[in-house]
Amino acid sequence: VVDSMPHEACAGDHGCSIGENVFETVLPLSYKGESLFSILAQPADRSVSSDWGLIFLNAGGVRHIGPNRMWVEAARRWAAQGIPSARVDFIRVGESDGDELASIASLHGDDLVEQITVVMDAMRSRLQCRRFIAVGLCSGAFAAFQASIQLSAIRSTVLLNPRLLFWDPETEPR
Repeated sequence: VVDSMPHEACAGDHGCSIGENVFETVLPLSYKGESLFSILAQPADRSVSSDWGLIFLNAGGVRHIGPNRMWVEAARRWAAQGIPSARVDFIRVGESDGDELASIASLHGDDLVEQITVVMDAMRSRLQCRRFIAVGLCSGAFAAFQASIQLSAIRSTVLLNPRLLFWDPETEPR
């Protein structure tokens, strides 16, 4: 499986076959000069295309595999059904770049929507996805909600355990 192997093994267009129906590859992205890490799961038959794409977002400091590998399993199930999915590490989390460690404030930052836009643009150009579903847990749900109210291409969200829908810097001290 991809998440137990060095990611270099699945980098580029070579990728890795996961079972008979899913192909995964590292999706190299750049955000403000830093590496924004993500894994793209898509149908093994790459001639299959979908207008839809799923984006699975970090749950706090939990990297792109999701809590208990939930994002891995869900992304692969959707890819097997013909819907490509990206699992993303925001800047400062997991395998993405970032000089600072993620904080409560950075996990609710204004730049998260910009990072989601970078992922959507890559899925548009690579896979012709035009409509998206953003999936997030906790701070990932915050980011999915914020993206849904700012980006018309996000047509639906799955918000699991959102603590906040709007950031207030006084939340943490309280």
